[in-house]
Amino acid sequence: MVWDVAPLPALHDLSPTAVLQVQRILLQAFTNMLQHARASSVSVSARLVGEGGTQRVCLVLADNGAGFDSAASSRGQGLASMRQRAEAIGARLHIDSAVGAGTRVQLDWPVDAAQPANGGAGDAAASRPGNAFTPPPKRSLS
Repeated sequence: MVWDVAPLPALHDLSPTAVLQVQRILLQAFTNMLQHARASSVSVSARLVGEGGTQRVCLVLADNGAGFDSAASSRGQGLASMRQRAEAIGARLHIDSAVGAGTRVQLDWPVDAAQPANGGAGDAAASRPGNAFTPPPKRSLS
């Protein structure tokens, strides 16, 4: 597993509901990889990209596993649920996969790190000092 997550600033205007939706999207992506991919390598990356008022958090999970035909209909509700959750928070979900070529899940989530939309009156946890997420250094786990 490769963990490549850049430090992200405190994003004070994110609602707990939006954060929960992102957590559930990521949980479903990891669950799908563990149950179906048979991958020998998984990578996770997170970045704040863009400038000014057009910033977005870009989260990517990728594996080198079995992949699937993304044009075929799905038996389960996992992918549809991930798409619905992304849409509910104004994010875009991209799922790229092909049989034998692994899968890449990317969530592009628009945020405004520079000027909170609610004037900085975010939830109590977000408004506390030191709420920025600083991940461990990038490393490869065997």
